[in-house]
Amino acid sequence: GEHHCLVFPVLRPALRNDVCDVMKALSGPTRYKMCCQIASAISFLHGHGIYHGGKKFSLSLARLFQVLGPTRFKKLRWHKQPDGSRSRSPHPPKVLIELARFSGLDFSLLANVRITDFGEALFADRPPSGLGVPIDSFPPELCFGYLPSTESDVWELATLLY
Repeated sequence: GEHHCLVFPVLRPALRNDVCDVMKALSGPTRYKMCCQIASAISFLHGHGIYHGGKKFSLSLARLFQVLGPTRFKKLRWHKQPDGSRSRSPHPPKVLIELARFSGLDFSLLANVRITDFGEALFADRPPSGLGVPIDSFPPELCFGYLPSTESDVWELATLLY
């Protein structure tokens, strides 16, 4: 059958998983530039009445094609039937895009931040009753019964940058 996909530009993996390793690999001026970009992006969101509200900001550092080169494509093969005829599979492929290997990647080449994963983003004037963040970065206002807000994003930002 026919399968439709939504495809976004390729970015490096989220910083939330390896922020310490990435920060250690970057020079002081690059870290400073990156932190300024993150704070500016969050300020932009808050200025438009939006807060991110997610589990640690999902941040990506650059478009990978700038580092890995152009994308390589392969044609999908036809599925061979027992009777020798060829047809397309009724199922989507198990792997459409092979995962990139990042070992040995020079993180200093990836200093332009993109904030992603807006699955829990909300308008500041309509806060939820809770926030889906891990306890290790739980904003203090939630501990005292206050609703999540843009201040929760500031706390998340602080836990990421610390």
